Amino acid sequence: MSSIFYVSNKVLETPEFIPSLTSVKSSYNYLNLLEYLTSQTISHYMISAYDLNLFKDKITKFNFEKFQKRSNLFFMDSGAFEIYNNIHSQKWNNNLLIKTALNFKPDILVSLDYISSEKIVNSKNELNNYEIIRKKLKKTPQFYELVIQNTKLKEIRKFLNNLEVDKKLFAICIPERNLGLSFLNRYQKLQELIKLIKVDYSFDQILLHLMGCSNPSSIIKYSKLGVDLFDGIHWQDMIFNPLNNDLIDFSNLMDLNCECKFCNEFKKNIKNNENFLEKYYMFYALSHNLFNYKLLMKKIRNEMI
Repeated sequence: MSSIFYVSNKVLETPEFIPSLTSVKSSYNYLNLLEYLTSQTISHYMISAYDLNLFKDKITKFNFEKFQKRSNLFFMDSGAFEIYNNIHSQKWNNNLLIKTALNFKPDILVSLDYISSEKIVNSKNELNNYEIIRKKLKKTPQFYELVIQNTKLKEIRKFLNNLEVDKKLFAICIPERNLGLSFLNRYQKLQELIKLIKVDYSFDQILLHLMGCSNPSSIIKYSKLGVDLFDGIHWQDMIFNPLNNDLIDFSNLMDLNCECKFCNEFKKNIKNNENFLEKYYMFYALSHNLFNYKLLMKKIRNEMI
């Protein structure tokens, strides 16, 4: 069912797609993408705390305060994904995560997961980590989300049995990649997890966030199961095709014959300036994507009313 939430005096309608940004898989200049993403009024956004700490000397506090005054919600990811992929040499731990969260003041701190480069994380570590961070953020206005890396129902039951829930727990997150390789397996596993979390444990007031899912066709199907939030990075390296809700190569914007306001403006400017195509391609391609993701989610919400 479609719902409206108020966070930090900002509005979030669900289901919703949150474009995310990570230096691990950024196809372009990270700081340019960061500036573009946080300046948009058509989208909420999610940024890694690890990256914000990594680039902090190049990001002025004044600029970020200006971004935070906009109506879009600022989600901050824990940085566990960057550590897991081990691309950068920067040390990362809970204390740095908390320090970064207090400095940049996200509306919602996402993924209170165990920060480790280990491939398998045990539920006890995740629960302990959740308690530590929850207590440290107790006096701050931030909401937070909890990630569950394990997908074994027996282990998740143990985890939920010991989970202390408060009013600031905004969502429970499940990484899509952990649900299996095929869509059928992912769909069935997600169906089981949603029943367990929202029905068996009656966490119906806590949102369900499927992490790393930005495929439009999958988003449509998962929304019908009851997923409230999606995030992903495909918005910045592939083109959203609104004709079939698919993703295509990033260079193919002109092949879509799209009539959205960004594509129409782009085509008009190309006629008047031959050099316009390469210079402004990325801006219009990204704007086309965010606009169409918002439009897709609006259509899904309207069908759920």
